[in-house]
Amino acid sequence: MPYTKSKRKSKSKSKSKSQSKTLARLQKVRLNPRLSIVPENNGSLNELTPFINTTFLQNYEINIAKIKEALRDSGKHKINKENAKTFINEQLSPLRRQAAKDLIENTKYITLKETFNIVEELIMRVYSRIDTNQNIFLFCGDNNKSFYFFACIAYYFILKHKLKQPIFIKKIKNPLLDRLNEDTLIIVDDASYSGSQLGDMLDSMHYYVSIEQKRPPPNVEVLLTAVNTISLDVLSKVSTKKDSRGRPIDFVQSPLHINVLDKYNYNALVVDIGIERYFYINLFFNVFLSHNTHIALYLDHKVANTTSTYKNAYVYGPIIPSTYNLRDVYTNIMGGGKPPYMYQRVPPEIKEGLYAQFIQENPEYIPNANERIEYKNILDYLMNKAIKTDILDRPSKPYINFSPFIEGCSRSTMLKSIIKNNLVKRSKYVFFMYDFDIFKDGIDEEHIPFITSKKDDDFMKEYFPKYEPLITNMEQTVEVINILDSFRCPKNFYKEGILRME
Repeated sequence: MPYTKSKRKSKSKSKSKSQSKTLARLQKVRLNPRLSIVPENNGSLNELTPFINTTFLQNYEINIAKIKEALRDSGKHKINKENAKTFINEQLSPLRRQAAKDLIENTKYITLKETFNIVEELIMRVYSRIDTNQNIFLFCGDNNKSFYFFACIAYYFILKHKLKQPIFIKKIKNPLLDRLNEDTLIIVDDASYSGSQLGDMLDSMHYYVSIEQKRPPPNVEVLLTAVNTISLDVLSKVSTKKDSRGRPIDFVQSPLHINVLDKYNYNALVVDIGIERYFYINLFFNVFLSHNTHIALYLDHKVANTTSTYKNAYVYGPIIPSTYNLRDVYTNIMGGGKPPYMYQRVPPEIKEGLYAQFIQENPEYIPNANERIEYKNILDYLMNKAIKTDILDRPSKPYINFSPFIEGCSRSTMLKSIIKNNLVKRSKYVFFMYDFDIFKDGIDEEHIPFITSKKDDDFMKEYFPKYEPLITNMEQTVEVINILDSFRCPKNFYKEGILRME
């Protein structure tokens, strides 16, 4: 798989001096008003007219100014060590404290200034090797997507270094793909957490050009802020055959170029801490045990959703309540014949080492001869082990408590009011840790068991006479969702509609 490696020299200058110089350099770059939307001498591009973004350049100055302003706050969202220590120590059991500690110690944080530096280096590398005598297309998509945000940053460096003017593309459709044997398409994005969405996008492009049209593979350059072991492996493959439902079944090494600096090519979390500790982080801080949560990472401009990283843990710093019933979690989530994936997308050579390490750490585990269901047996084993070992040694707390540890978030007046709200504190923890975005269009029956449970209330009333019920009706549930959704920290910069497109 071709991807760019680079070792970057560290600088000893202070943060304030470094940011001032970055801002000063930014101020010097200005858009030449004589630049055309479509470069001259490019041949006929009439068939691409519906897919060319004709407003990107006219809005660029306003948009880059807004991004420059955000750059002034670069680095303000780092983890506060004292707050993180509180977040760890206040967990109610040794198992939970270890999971919290693992989360904090393995979190990657990328500042906006770092993002600028990464994009600059990758843009220079890509332009140094592509044929600039041909057309260069830069994908920007919609203004509330990361592609547009990163296209603005990429274009700043194209101007700064006087590189060839790209053609801004808002949609990737067949008329464009038909040209990519000669011309080049550049796609710039932030971290690839699982590789699934971008991987599907690239696979579709390759499949159309190389398999359906039987032409040489398209010239596509993908520039990424960060990847991990698993996402890079997903992006490194493209399909050559699909089943009757259109699902890929045969894969080969991708001829498309994935560009990422070596420093930001991280190990997947399970690779760094092993199967068991990875399981416990998910059990306590990403309740639905998403198979896509391969890395603990957030950026100045975004905390990704719970299928990508540990969003609710980062933003709110929850202290897991004593009412978090692992046996119910086991029944509801692990049951139904659909156990969550754990590490099955890990490349085979890495999986083998992880499995050997797991067996060594758990000599009492009895392997199953059927490899296809081995991962389910491991999850069953670990869940039962967690139920036995999650012994509380702190005073019982029936409600969720909070200890936010991201510095920029923990100082927020709004966040402090949200985490003190009784509706939020008395939510079921399994529901609180879910990604609230899925409830935007209403709540279906599938999710009701995770939100309401009379059994929980009966148990609490028996042991805690002063207990007040957890959230048990839809109106309150929706209210909790609205309360939590009113606050995002760090803000999803481009999703706020801040960047102008029309």
